[in-house]
Amino acid sequence: MILINAPDPILTAALPGWLTHGTRSNGGTAAAGDWARFDPALWTALTGEFPARTVSEHPLPFWGRCYALAEAPDSQYAALRAVIQQCGGLPGHLICLALAGRGFQGQQGRRWRARRGNLHLTLGLKCDLPAVVHAPALPMLPAVAVMDAIGPWLAAGGPACGIKWVNDIVSGPRKLGGVLTSIRTTEGRITSVVLGIGLNVNVAPDIAPTVFVPGTTRLADLTVGPEPSLETTLQAVLAAVAARWQELAAAGPQPLVDAYRAASVVVGRRVGIWPAATVVRESTEPMPPPARTGTVAAIGPALEILLDGQDEPVTAGRLAILPI
Repeated sequence: MILINAPDPILTAALPGWLTHGTRSNGGTAAAGDWARFDPALWTALTGEFPARTVSEHPLPFWGRCYALAEAPDSQYAALRAVIQQCGGLPGHLICLALAGRGFQGQQGRRWRARRGNLHLTLGLKCDLPAVVHAPALPMLPAVAVMDAIGPWLAAGGPACGIKWVNDIVSGPRKLGGVLTSIRTTEGRITSVVLGIGLNVNVAPDIAPTVFVPGTTRLADLTVGPEPSLETTLQAVLAAVAARWQELAAAGPQPLVDAYRAASVVVGRRVGIWPAATVVRESTEPMPPPARTGTVAAIGPALEILLDGQDEPVTAGRLAILPI
């Protein structure tokens, strides 16, 4: 089912494709009754109002629901996490899409600028997986899926595009997107996962450069052939997330770990790592010295960084690639 909060030319252009494109799996569906409590709770959290306008009653491949907003009044990622807590879990896999919005958040609650024409996506995935096996690698999934989705479009010979630890998608030094992951566990089992995905498709947000984010770029400047539209980018990301999710359930976390390592742009680079809560608003602000520096030798299976010649791994922090 697809629900929207207001007619919008971009939404109406994108939505029909969801009925015929995307993943082909029938997994992750749930009976209509399972959504009876969840639908109004989430819609109210997302928009402050209910009922929504139903655009289609047809089931989406893999996904049970899509909530599409022309303008999100606050973070969809935070809203979905709160409603999962309130309702005790997810009734099925779901999509939350916003064309624009306010109050969006990145890692450590840092503000994130939403621009119309870019992808602002929150996904909920219902599951029953052993936490000890899958939880360490799950934060890799959205970043790997984004790389899977955009890889075929990237121009050969262009700036290296990949994953900057821990959750940024970059092209050269410029940020293209970012991802978030939240995991809910009960008695050692993962029962739901929330993914946040932001990707600059048509607009590179204007931000003050810092050591962590020297600049931004957009997918439209990195591709060969016709520029990817918001709809085609959305379709590709949804298909990639579903494929990686099914691979994780069938084959375990190792293929995901291997793909993350292969897409990393920090292995072999000299880096500085600051505490995760470090905030720098302007490039001219004085920076405290990094807590750790060194050359990245490898990335471990739980996303830990191993620095050349140093025994203690780095398990959290903000990373900047340093001059040689």
